[in-house]
Amino acid sequence: MIDQQQPLWVGLDDNLEVIDPWRISADLFAGNLQNMRQSTIGSFSICPNRVKYSRDNPGHYGGSDATVIGTAYHAGLETFYYAYIIGESQPSQETMYAAICDTVDKEMLKIGGVSMLSWNKFSTVDELKDQACALLDARMQHPLFQAGWEPVAIELTFRLPWIQGWAATGTVDLVLWNAVEGRYRIVDHKTAGRMWQKNKHLKSPQPHWYSMMIQSALEAAGFVHPPVEMDFEIITYGGKFETRTVTPTAHTMDVWNNKARIAALAIESDGPWYENTDSNLCSPMYCDAWEACPSGQTYHIELGK
Repeated sequence: MIDQQQPLWVGLDDNLEVIDPWRISADLFAGNLQNMRQSTIGSFSICPNRVKYSRDNPGHYGGSDATVIGTAYHAGLETFYYAYIIGESQPSQETMYAAICDTVDKEMLKIGGVSMLSWNKFSTVDELKDQACALLDARMQHPLFQAGWEPVAIELTFRLPWIQGWAATGTVDLVLWNAVEGRYRIVDHKTAGRMWQKNKHLKSPQPHWYSMMIQSALEAAGFVHPPVEMDFEIITYGGKFETRTVTPTAHTMDVWNNKARIAALAIESDGPWYENTDSNLCSPMYCDAWEACPSGQTYHIELGK
């Protein structure tokens, strides 16, 4: 039995990733298992065709200003949490800005020659960097973790056996530990053009999928733990900040587990697939499968949209 008064994390490597005493690292279950991610579950719930065509074009990355800014903002935050966890002094603003700018450059190389003219509102790389830095500045005006909770891990990637032929995978932005209560909670950093609608956080598979797998890993390690709460920390481009907490239960985890099974069955059987053209996300701005999907670009052109 693990001492419940001590966090399970014991250190970090040079790539801002934790050493993995939970034994849930992506490297530990390498093999022929297919990966089920919370993003796949969410995409299947929105429109199964998004899953089909993203799998048919695995190298495609259309990119958007939102994804580039969000990734860069994460990089800035990680420099702070990394320094805190290993006991170093808070990094300077310049250091955090440098991490952001470097990440924007890398993301733009990944995207390649895609035109930024169709993006939401940013038309130059410098504008992307400025917005990501502004988000970081706004976030730093609020407590980076609550009293009683200590950051113990960042960017924790897990890959666990799930059902036959499949592994459950995911990456946790931040893990917090409460020594008094002897429990963990996880945090996901979100950026948004405007604050989320009232119940958006309750519709995400992410808290339930992550909690189910992390709880399973903890129990396998002999650590009795309730479902892990998840905080969505949302920062808008205008600087508004809000925390939304989701508390998974055995029932909610089971519901999303069943949805994941349906998605896995469709992938294994290559169908049946269907589209959801009624979704507001059925647009070139939000769907990388827009051009490939017959219910995407071609369908909407013929409708006169």
